[in-house]
Amino acid sequence: MKHNKFVRAICISLFFSFVPLFASYAETEPLTVSVSAGYYGSDQHVYLSTDAEESEIYYSFVQPKNLEPIKYVVPFTLSALPGETRTYTVHAELRNSGETVFQKDYIYTIDKEKPAVPQPSFHEGTYAEDLSISFPSVKNQEILYSLNSPVSDSSPRWADSPVKIPLLSQPDGISEYTLWAYAKDAAGNTSPLGKWVYKSAQKKEDAVPAVVDILSPAQGTFANPQMLAVTGSGLSWIRYSIASGGAASAETEYTGPVEIPASGDVTVTVTGKSLSDGSLITKEISYKNLAVPDAAVKAKNGIYSEPVTVSAVTEFPLIYCFDDRTPLPFDGRYKEPVVIKPLNEGLRYVTLRFAVQKDGIISSGEYRYFFILDDRTPPPPSINLKKNLPLAAPAEITISGSPFFPIYYTLDGTTPDKTAKEYREPFVLDVPKNAEGFITVRAKAISDTGKESEQVTNLISFDTKPPEAPGVIINKNPEGSSAAISISGEPGASVYYTVSYTESPPQQPGIASSVGKNNMSLSIPFGMDTSVRIKACLQDSAGNLSEASESESVILSNRPQPPPEIEYFSGIVRIKGEGTVYYSLSDTGQTPAVPDAGSEVYQHPLFLSGKKNQITRYVIRAVSVNEYGTRSSVSGTYAFTIDLREPVLPQMRGLADGGIFNSVNPELKFDNILSDLSILYTYTKDGSIPKDPDIESPSAAQSIKFASAEGEEIYYQVKLMPAFLNEKKFGPVTSLTFIIDRRPPVMPALRGFEQNGYLNRSVTVTAVKGAESDNVYLSLSYNEKTPPDPAGPEGMVYTRPLLVDVPDKTESMIRIRIVARDRAGNLTYNPTEYGFVLDRLPPPEPELVSINETAVSNEPILIDFTISRDVSIYYELAKDMKIPAIPTAKSTKFTEPFYLTGEEGKETTYHLSAIAQDRAGNISSNPPHYTYTIDRKPPEIPSPPQVIAVMEKGDAGKGSMSYTIAWSLSQETSIFYSLNESGDFRKYASPFEITLTPAQKDSLIRYFAEDKAGNRSTVQFHVAPAPQVMPEKLLAAISDKGVYNKPLVIKSETPYGIIRYELGTQRTPPGKVTKFSPVLKETLSIDSLPGETVTFILNMKQYRDGNDEEGFKEERRTFTIDRTPPAPPIVTGITDGAFYQEDRTVRLSSEEGFIYYS
Repeated sequence: MKHNKFVRAICISLFFSFVPLFASYAETEPLTVSVSAGYYGSDQHVYLSTDAEESEIYYSFVQPKNLEPIKYVVPFTLSALPGETRTYTVHAELRNSGETVFQKDYIYTIDKEKPAVPQPSFHEGTYAEDLSISFPSVKNQEILYSLNSPVSDSSPRWADSPVKIPLLSQPDGISEYTLWAYAKDAAGNTSPLGKWVYKSAQKKEDAVPAVVDILSPAQGTFANPQMLAVTGSGLSWIRYSIASGGAASAETEYTGPVEIPASGDVTVTVTGKSLSDGSLITKEISYKNLAVPDAAVKAKNGIYSEPVTVSAVTEFPLIYCFDDRTPLPFDGRYKEPVVIKPLNEGLRYVTLRFAVQKDGIISSGEYRYFFILDDRTPPPPSINLKKNLPLAAPAEITISGSPFFPIYYTLDGTTPDKTAKEYREPFVLDVPKNAEGFITVRAKAISDTGKESEQVTNLISFDTKPPEAPGVIINKNPEGSSAAISISGEPGASVYYTVSYTESPPQQPGIASSVGKNNMSLSIPFGMDTSVRIKACLQDSAGNLSEASESESVILSNRPQPPPEIEYFSGIVRIKGEGTVYYSLSDTGQTPAVPDAGSEVYQHPLFLSGKKNQITRYVIRAVSVNEYGTRSSVSGTYAFTIDLREPVLPQMRGLADGGIFNSVNPELKFDNILSDLSILYTYTKDGSIPKDPDIESPSAAQSIKFASAEGEEIYYQVKLMPAFLNEKKFGPVTSLTFIIDRRPPVMPALRGFEQNGYLNRSVTVTAVKGAESDNVYLSLSYNEKTPPDPAGPEGMVYTRPLLVDVPDKTESMIRIRIVARDRAGNLTYNPTEYGFVLDRLPPPEPELVSINETAVSNEPILIDFTISRDVSIYYELAKDMKIPAIPTAKSTKFTEPFYLTGEEGKETTYHLSAIAQDRAGNISSNPPHYTYTIDRKPPEIPSPPQVIAVMEKGDAGKGSMSYTIAWSLSQETSIFYSLNESGDFRKYASPFEITLTPAQKDSLIRYFAEDKAGNRSTVQFHVAPAPQVMPEKLLAAISDKGVYNKPLVIKSETPYGIIRYELGTQRTPPGKVTKFSPVLKETLSIDSLPGETVTFILNMKQYRDGNDEEGFKEERRTFTIDRTPPAPPIVTGITDGAFYQEDRTVRLSSEEGFIYYS
């Protein structure tokens, strides 16, 4: 508020004087920021600038502390921690002569928080309806999605209109949809990709109408108890009730066949609920159950997997039939027990009805039995868990399998049986609290007849034990403007944290908090002070959340403070500054380094006394550091001088006392002569002593030059005296004596070798000089390089005879130059460049040329050596298992190329070794050893290829066959093959395929083996037969709707793949063939009982192999096995036992079949 009043006061008081300036500011803002205010997903470096002359920029941060603006000097960085969203408000001002002429706030948000995965309004799963899916709206976020295709940045954006998924209507025939989506915020951060799968509860082509069928009981009067057996399709549930004697039982859910205990008048009511529209379907059957003691039938309704034997005892004739009707006189007469057999791997419903015949009349009380013969073996179920392991919370488990068999499961690892819990719908698996371990889920499908599937096991790991609370450590850097945050805890756990930049404590962290890392770097921009508080928690891989850590805090300061003030008076330096003051001091006149924490700490005044006999120039700089570690800017650079000098002769060079020189114009030079120092001097040229210098003597500026002439020798004596003439200070007198000698020495020479000689031993070189006081210098070079100047820095002084040699196995041209130098430095060069060759280099090993590229050949091998000039080659040659001798100069000398030919029908190995000898007698060091094999023996005949035949799925109806051709490869031989009688051969590298159709001929494969030497075996032949014509039908022996009176043996007509089947009857229709259906093996026998007529339904589907899940060809056969004799023909026109005296017309009739008579 005070700040705003201050601004208003300025605006009012200066309004008229700054009207033109404000008018220009209204057009374009005079302050420029490099990064526009806004929303960003990464740290931003902000630069402030202005084109306004004589204006300065000041700025401050409104949060978390509204501090006074500071002068803009360097760019500042706006940052956020990983997973954090942080907002900065930068207040910037433009000041002219201390007055604010422009100001503005810039708001920046640094968002490093990844959005959460968007959640659709419907969970993934199976639905029997069309879905309209929507997503929740989140500010500053958009959602990108796609259906049944990968989502990308170009995918559609969700705009509050529902995403339609037609699971029920299925206009495109699609029964499964995959929805992909992710969220993207304004800063560009993206959430993890979400995936949801929606399936139709029923494929459109598989939709079946809702049907309820009561198989048993039937209407009638029966002498034995009846069984309730119901089938249905397209239903969500079936329920039944039984009424007897006027009382009805409550509705009971139908789970399988049950015995009906009621007697008398019985009514059974069955109700089913439609899966598609929820409507109810009801059917009702009424019958009587009376005790009739005319017969004793040994049988029981029920479910069987083994043959059922039915026997009866009666004093009256007993007739029976397999139709669900009252037996008639012409039906079968009971003579022996009736055996009813199940279908192989099939389901069969059989109704058997008996009736007693007294005096040709059928009694009213029948015996009706209903048998379910089930020989099917259940396929193994599968246990499905949607959540990732380990579990940290209860999870839903789904067990899927064939719908025809109940599934039993256990959760304690025991083997399930019918006493175990039956699976009916997905259930929730509870996990122990604060524990970790495994739950063993086992499942098995068991038929009503007791047949069991293979047992399946799923070992489900769980972990509900939360991790320990993390440890949080904040280490502030020495500057106090940043800190390293370390969050330790269980390895691999996710880090969640909350942070506060005020005095208030941070909120409790949880899974909705910022997602961080174990190590993070926290910094604040230049110009900010703040306190930071942070709390964290961990979430392990199972999703368990730890307790929150203690709140840890740190105070960061990144605002400059005033630089220290430095005062100097009479050699005393005083420094004033806030906090701790560090200074750096130089007494050389150079500006010292910027002070830091390693510099001197100012504690008391500094007393500067200067250096004896010197002008001392002191330079000092200082900085201050406050309690938070924030540094001030560097103070100004202060310098002051203390002069304690006496006249001193400066360092001299060029000429030295007692020296002998040969310069044309010798010069005595002085280094670093002070500007106010004079050097007075006197000298003589004949060796006499000159007078002392005085104020009248000449003064040297930078040097004194002395004369000399070619061929003469001069003795100089010089006196020197330094003086500060202005201050009347005179230093001591210094004397110098030296000689200028310009006479050259005698030319030197070398001895001990022959000029340009060729030697293979060391050489001792001797130098001859003219005077004992002379020095001789040599320079050498190797390998024909020009020797450097022997008088130069690379030359060497000759002190004794020089031994010249080269290392073994080397060769070099030695060149030598020589020069003589006298004591004055005069030089005399010998114009001769001496030279000779030292050769201790063995010649190179013999090298073979013009030979076969491979070491094994079936052709002669040419042996030819490359011969260098002045080199001879000697060799040793051995054959087969013999080892050649080490070659010497006495071995066979190579003079011309020769051939190694080998022997016909054999494999011959040659061993060759050779040496080279040069003109100096040096012998090559390592004789090479060559081994060559000439193989003129053909390889063995290769084994036939391995041929794998696979029926082509796409051409299955045409009977195409794909053959994979493969040979076993050997390292010694290669296989070459051709796929026709006249084609070129190609080298075999890996298995390849050929495809043949029934219309093509057999494929002839020619092949042979070739060894490394190029020898070939005889050509072999292999035939890949063309496939037989694919039969149009899977079963041709049985016609659809055919009628037979004998057992049928079914056999597959197709030579390819496998056939799965489902077998049933008209009363018990088979299900759809799936990957769980049984496989038709060699044969399948189907029959009905004597006196029984059964209509069978056989569904078949062809699969490529046991791993094929879809199949490709389906067929359905409906056929009848009729073993029920027809009723006797009806005779009219005559009466049995009567006599007639005239002709009679006799008529025979029958409802079915043909009538034969005699």
